[in-house]
Amino acid sequence: MELKTLLELREISFMNKPLVTETADMLCYKAEKDIMTVDALYTKPKYPEDQMYDIICFHATQAVEKFLKSFINSPKK
Repeated sequence: MELKTLLELREISFMNKPLVTETADMLCYKAEKDIMTVDALYTKPKYPEDQMYDIICFHATQAVEKFLKSFINSPKK
């Protein structure tokens, strides 16, 4: 997705409701928890290797999505 598209998403609302309901700070906090989970799974594996990497990829994807939502929901300058 291009930056222009992300900036346009900041202006969009669906039926007069915000596109993202959590605050930018809350989303960053949750994304950081996902990153900590990735680190813990990578440094101290608790699952078979194939399952571990699936779980790591899931949490990494979730973190990226939350950081992008945080950007979309951040106050305009």
